[in-house]
Amino acid sequence: LNQPNFDNMPGKLEVSEAVENESDSSVSLSESDYSSEAEGDENSAKVQSIVNESAGNHGGASSFFNEVSSSPARKRGRAKAKKTGVSRKKPKFAQLNPPKPSEVKEILKSYKGKHTTQKRNLLTKFSEDKDWFWLLKNQFNILLYGIGSKKAVIDIFAKRLVEHYTYHGESDNEPPSIIFSHGYALSFSMQRLIELIATEYVGLDSYPKGVLSLYAKCRYLAEVCDNPPLSFLNDGKEHRVLKSHLVIFLHSIDGENVRTSDVQDMLSLLVKARRIHMVASVTHLNAHLMWNGEQYDRFNWIWKDVTAFLPSEIEMKNQVTTGYGANAASTRGIAYVLKSLTKRHIEALQVLSNFQESKGDQDMDFQDFYVKCFNDLVVSNEAMLRKLLVEFKDHKLVSVKREGGREYIRNLVPAAELEQTS
Repeated sequence: LNQPNFDNMPGKLEVSEAVENESDSSVSLSESDYSSEAEGDENSAKVQSIVNESAGNHGGASSFFNEVSSSPARKRGRAKAKKTGVSRKKPKFAQLNPPKPSEVKEILKSYKGKHTTQKRNLLTKFSEDKDWFWLLKNQFNILLYGIGSKKAVIDIFAKRLVEHYTYHGESDNEPPSIIFSHGYALSFSMQRLIELIATEYVGLDSYPKGVLSLYAKCRYLAEVCDNPPLSFLNDGKEHRVLKSHLVIFLHSIDGENVRTSDVQDMLSLLVKARRIHMVASVTHLNAHLMWNGEQYDRFNWIWKDVTAFLPSEIEMKNQVTTGYGANAASTRGIAYVLKSLTKRHIEALQVLSNFQESKGDQDMDFQDFYVKCFNDLVVSNEAMLRKLLVEFKDHKLVSVKREGGREYIRNLVPAAELEQTS
């Protein structure tokens, strides 16, 4: 095959570009094999005019950007940043200095709300809703949602329930028994709630043989509350389950320690019983995703909008308790870590926890910590305690800060978690 010769093709343009400066460029064009010299000059003139127009446009844009970058405002901003040493870059979240729990409490304490009259009117309107009584009578459970805290609404309704409401059909027409539970608190424990129902409401001293797990105890209590055994009539003990119903007021059912599937499953088993009812509140926008179909059927919720725009002061105080930027959402992970610790580790953490509770959330000096652990026979020397501290810091169970040449230790484990582990 013969290769075509493109070099001798008529009408071919050769473009050579040479850049002399950053802002100036020259383009030269040459033509060959044109039959008419006048036609070639005309084409060259057209191409040259297009190139000159394009170069003019680019030159205008570059001069515009140069003018903006050298504006007085820009120069003053750069000079100020250079003088003060402040970086113009946005800081990372890890570089922020979060407030301590004491500072958060002071901020919340000094907060003064607005539109108090309108909020009070909304609160009165919600608390006087008589439909809630009817819903509880007919085996429905009430779920409160809306903007702002729902604690005041629940407290007022519970007071009205005790004063004015009785369940019809009971032998003595006694007002219902009431249990308050705070799901927003890190100290919430499903085990405590079940023990409270068993001892104070049902009147149990012990469970039957084979009822050992927490889930089995919950199921047994639900059966007893649904159909109390005849033995309760003649054993000489007080069984309030025979005289009144039970209403559980649960603040923040979507709280950190309540939203787990196991806890929600046990709560749904309890409220399915004929004599147990629940009034709960939710805060999270996607709280309905906590329940599967079976759990939702057991709860039998009626949703009530109680938007009162009240500040969540108490809920926030209970959320920010670990301090030093530690997130309270890590409580579930802490529970798994505690299960793998030895008795010596748990006793050392209890020393810190007891000190903080007695001193009002105050950090403990390392030397005081060592003396207390030594006297309680937790450790035999300082090196052993240092080794424990390294393990605690690796698992983020404690935080250590240094001030004035001294070390201060803070326990980050909720007291409820330590009690369950011990």
